[in-house]
Amino acid sequence: STTSRNTYQFAHDRIQQAAYGLVPYGEVRDKLRVRIGRCLLDIYAETHPIDCMSTWGEGNRIDPNDHGKQRIHTERTEQDGGTTVVESLQREGPQEHPPHQRAHAFQQDDTLLFVAADHLNSVQTKDHMFSATMNLHVGETALGMAALASAAGYLRKASNALQRVRKPWEEHYGISLRLHQARAEAELSLGHFEIGYRLGNEVIHHAKTVDDKIQAHLSMALALGREDKHIESLSMSMRLGRMLGIVPRRFFLAHIVRDILTIKAYFKSHTDDDILALPLVEDYRTTMAMRTGCEIGDRTLVVGDPIPWMLEVCKLFKMTIKCGISASSAACFTALGIFFDVVLNDYASALRCVNIGRRMLDLTKNDELRGLVGVTANEFILRYSLPTEQIDPMVSETHQYAMQAGCFEVGIRTLQFRFIARYFQDSTLPELSNTINNVIRQSRVYRVAALDGVSRATLQLSQLLQGIQKVDWTDIVAQSQKDLKKNPPHPTRVFEVKFDFFASACAAYYSERYEIADRSMKKFRSIGDKGETFILVQQRLWMSGLVASAMYRTTKKRKYRSKLRSQVATLESMEKAKGNGLRLCRLL
Repeated sequence: STTSRNTYQFAHDRIQQAAYGLVPYGEVRDKLRVRIGRCLLDIYAETHPIDCMSTWGEGNRIDPNDHGKQRIHTERTEQDGGTTVVESLQREGPQEHPPHQRAHAFQQDDTLLFVAADHLNSVQTKDHMFSATMNLHVGETALGMAALASAAGYLRKASNALQRVRKPWEEHYGISLRLHQARAEAELSLGHFEIGYRLGNEVIHHAKTVDDKIQAHLSMALALGREDKHIESLSMSMRLGRMLGIVPRRFFLAHIVRDILTIKAYFKSHTDDDILALPLVEDYRTTMAMRTGCEIGDRTLVVGDPIPWMLEVCKLFKMTIKCGISASSAACFTALGIFFDVVLNDYASALRCVNIGRRMLDLTKNDELRGLVGVTANEFILRYSLPTEQIDPMVSETHQYAMQAGCFEVGIRTLQFRFIARYFQDSTLPELSNTINNVIRQSRVYRVAALDGVSRATLQLSQLLQGIQKVDWTDIVAQSQKDLKKNPPHPTRVFEVKFDFFASACAAYYSERYEIADRSMKKFRSIGDKGETFILVQQRLWMSGLVASAMYRTTKKRKYRSKLRSQVATLESMEKAKGNGLRLCRLL
């Protein structure tokens, strides 16, 4: 007892369990649990608006003017290993606590809402709309906390209750829309793709406006990307983009060139502070249109289609200048950084774009896209100029933000880039194998199939170099002799195929089979150098240089010496423009 607060709690969770065990099973216990749940919900509702309170009959509600009532709240305790709910009683008098001061400190904790819902869900009710609305509110709260399994559980209860209501979509459109959207997002995030797609398509079928369809389209597009179905994901995002008017039915390259010239002129005439002084976007339609453009841009980058990628980047830039800053603006400016670096060879402007993008995220206070912006900036731009000691904490932060936001594909992608970078750093091969196996396990847990080939190829290389796995030379030779002109890799597989060739080249080089390594690196280079990440650039320069030097030593052919000198010249040029991030390649 704490007499100063008039609060009481059980001294031990076993005492609480014993007291609860004295309550007879059946109607008496059910009434107690309902009363507890209603008290808790009333307390929580004093400081948190709950939609379901409007559907709760007056006869069901605890009278706030009942001065002698017992206020019940709960706490979790871990003493002696216990994790059960401990119930406490708080008596309040009107003279001591005016209505606006009656809220207990525990009311600020959403755990109170979950405990109330658990009590009320333990007993069957005929008020199906109250049950549906309450569980929807609790599920949305859990979803906002990234408690995906709990959110899905409450939302399923809400769906079961709503199914017992007559014509839910016609008579309760708002509740039905929110429930199906929230549940689709929860199920898709958990990797229950079939259920999530069914719910998302139901939203699209019943939705009355384009705005009501946006979230379902985006959730399904992101889920398709996790399943490694990038073309289908891009198709869904493009369809939504056309509905929102951000993707034209047809476009011409001349329009993109004109927009690029406009962007360059804008950067010359405006400072960073001028750009960041733009207002924040508050309109929902505009915000979601920009978010859709961001998803299209990211997916086209994965697919390797530069024209629609540049089109969306230009579109997002123009929308930012016209309508204001959103979190998607940060992704747009980071993508512009890639363009300035790769296409225009202007690394200084690329760094400027990354800096503006990061400051935009701070302005919008939106963490959903921090993971995407972080992995794009780190792996395409910042690794060239920042030391590993500075990059590694940024990569960890990027992964954390991505996973907390439910962007599991981006989170796993971040881990993959990190273990590939460690191959060129000071990790031992056993450490590298353990790291890769951990990433593969996370991919299975979060149902992320995208870029699985990268993890498998790097793990295989690590095991080959350790002698754990035997080299299949028949397979490697056949791979190095593939005709990629007749049978090019699918655009969504380019990144993974390049890793396969790199792994084969490494195995051949360290086994002193230099001709096979040379053919493998030729295949590596033949699959487009434009738009490569830092990792791919490092692999290309490093292994191509090593193979060229080995071939020159063994054959004395000048073409290999010229090739090595070309690699060294490229490296020197990149170091001069971007920094010494590629310092390992200086060994050439």
